[in-house]
Amino acid sequence: MNDDELGRHLTRLVPDPAPGYWDTIDRALEDVAEGRPAPLPAGPEAATGGGRRSRVLMVAAAFTVALAMAGGLMAARTDRMQITTPADPAASTTTTADPSPSSQLGPQQQTEPGPSGSVADRAPTGAIVVDGDPLAAFPADRSVTDAGSDPAYGREAPGLTGTDFDGTEVRIEPDGRRKAVVIVAHWCPHCQTLLDTLSQLVEQHRVPDDLDLYVVSTHYMPEASPLQPQRWPVLAELRARGVRILRDDADNQASVAYGEGGFPTIVYLDGGDRVVARSAGELDADVLADLLARTS
Repeated sequence: MNDDELGRHLTRLVPDPAPGYWDTIDRALEDVAEGRPAPLPAGPEAATGGGRRSRVLMVAAAFTVALAMAGGLMAARTDRMQITTPADPAASTTTTADPSPSSQLGPQQQTEPGPSGSVADRAPTGAIVVDGDPLAAFPADRSVTDAGSDPAYGREAPGLTGTDFDGTEVRIEPDGRRKAVVIVAHWCPHCQTLLDTLSQLVEQHRVPDDLDLYVVSTHYMPEASPLQPQRWPVLAELRARGVRILRDDADNQASVAYGEGGFPTIVYLDGGDRVVARSAGELDADVLADLLARTS
């Protein structure tokens, strides 16, 4: 209903208004338009002086204000429909799905800047550079290796250069510090258990101070688990405790270079990055703590 139609209806309803009646209605309409309470005429004196005509005028005033409010609500509703209409995506307030891997993260994990200040790509895999010869395959008949059972014993592990899920560069290379390189897959329940145990040891200060922990996330298979490695809570927990996280590439080069023996696998290195032991599968906390101490 436009203003002219509204005026004709009100004229029929109130053919002989009291002086000042339309001023009162105009003010009420302005109040409604600007979001202020719109009082009706104060009483019979504001309309015709009393009686049945006063009641008619009061009803007309209420009808006028109700129409104005309904019109305002309809206009607001129409405005909202236009803002979110698919036909006008530029004006839409709805958020479309981001096709990049970062759209799959929790609020606390997204848009963390990498070392260069760029927004993290949060991809489950990343480029890997392997420097050196790969280690011999993990012995199939062992869960924990030693000098007599592991052909990789005493060999220098190849250097690995890659990135964390936030784009931070991570290097595993000889630096005089002992290391434990934990190789896990996001779909592996045994890996979850081992990482929980490792996190407890870190929290309990049962990891040697001169030993650095690295976790390599490898063998990304989205069809195997809905859990994305970049959203793996235990990895975020370990990272917050100083453990470095390295994402493998789509060809699993880092895992292959360390002679993967199933998941999880841990490669224990001395200060020169030489292999002193390897283990596969879940480990009791005390056994794991002993193996970490063995790298000296």
